[in-house]
Amino acid sequence: MDKQKFDLKYSDEAIKKMDDELKELEEEILKNKTPEEQKKLKKQWEQNKIETEQKLKKESEKLEKEREEIEKRESELFSIEYIRNGLNEIVKELDDNWNETLQSAIEELCKGKTKEEQAKIMKSFENSFANKGDN
Repeated sequence: MDKQKFDLKYSDEAIKKMDDELKELEEEILKNKTPEEQKKLKKQWEQNKIETEQKLKKESEKLEKEREEIEKRESELFSIEYIRNGLNEIVKELDDNWNETLQSAIEELCKGKTKEEQAKIMKSFENSFANKGDN
């Protein structure tokens, strides 16, 4: 049984028990009263019940409006996954641009150089980035 069903079952049982206890208490209070007093008490209890139900209804409506407002605000927010995907795209684009710029710079440095000098330049870049990655 999932938690919600368990909670509802427990809640229903608790309410039934409270109702039974309330009826017993009412009977105990009314048993030594005159019919007029009983009628007056029952009328007052009924009025109290109506007022309480009205207050509960008003509070329930207020909570429902607040819940709807929260849902509306949540629907206006970007999901974390959407933001993560957007950031990943930005990082990839920056990385691609960086790689293109770096490749272009290396090619420019290697222009007119011998194979040995080009290898030395490449080795220098590789060592530079390898050392930065260690930190």
